[in-house]
Amino acid sequence: MTDEPNRAMEITEEVLQALSGDLSGSISTTKLGIAQPIIEAALAERDAEFQTGVGKWMDACFGAEISEDQLERGDRFIEEALELAQTVPGFNAARAHALVDYVFGRPVGEPLQEVGGVMVTLAALCNTFDLSIADSAQTELARVWTKVDAIRAKQAAKPTGSALPIAYPASEQADRIRQLEEALAALEPFFDAIICFASTQGAYEPNRIAAKARALLKHEGN
Repeated sequence: MTDEPNRAMEITEEVLQALSGDLSGSISTTKLGIAQPIIEAALAERDAEFQTGVGKWMDACFGAEISEDQLERGDRFIEEALELAQTVPGFNAARAHALVDYVFGRPVGEPLQEVGGVMVTLAALCNTFDLSIADSAQTELARVWTKVDAIRAKQAAKPTGSALPIAYPASEQADRIRQLEEALAALEPFFDAIICFASTQGAYEPNRIAAKARALLKHEGN
C-alpha cells in the first residue's frame, strides 16, 4: 500500500465515485488494491458504531439483566424476522412452521457462522425490496429511542417465561383450544392410519403424531 495517506484517500474517493456511477471497469487493479482496506475499515467502523448504539439503547431501556438474556433476545429476533418474512408476498404461517420443523431437526450450528448466514440472507432479501440494511437499521434505532417508555411498559406486561411479547387474551386462548380440540376430534378416526403410514416412511416414530397433538393442546392451555 502507498506510503502517502492523502494520496491513498484520494484514490479511495476516486474508486467510490466510480463504483457509485457503475464505472468500476475504469478502475485499475492497483487502485482497487489501495482502496479496499480503507473501504473495509470504514464499513467495519460503521457497523461497530451501530452495534454499540444498540447496546446503549438496550441498557437504557431494559438494564443489564434483560439485555444479556440470550433466550429472550432469541425470541425477539425470531419475532422481528417473522414480521419481515410476513411482508413477502406468499409467505404464510405454514411455510414458517415447515421451516421450524426443518431447522430444529438438524444439528445446532455455530453462532459466528449463523450470524454470517443471517446477514447474507438479509442482504439478499433487502435487495429484492431495494432497501438498504444500514439505512433501515439506523432509522429503526432512532425510532426506538423515542419509544423507551412504551417499550418498557410492554416489557413489564410480558408474561414471565413466555416467548410471546404480550399476554395471550383469555378469550382468544379459549377459542384456539376449542378449535384444536375440534380438529383433533375430526382427525381421531384417522390417527391409526396416519401413524402407520408415517412410521413406514421414516417420518415419525409410532405415536409421535398423537404425542405432538397432546403437547400442543397442553401448551395452548398454559
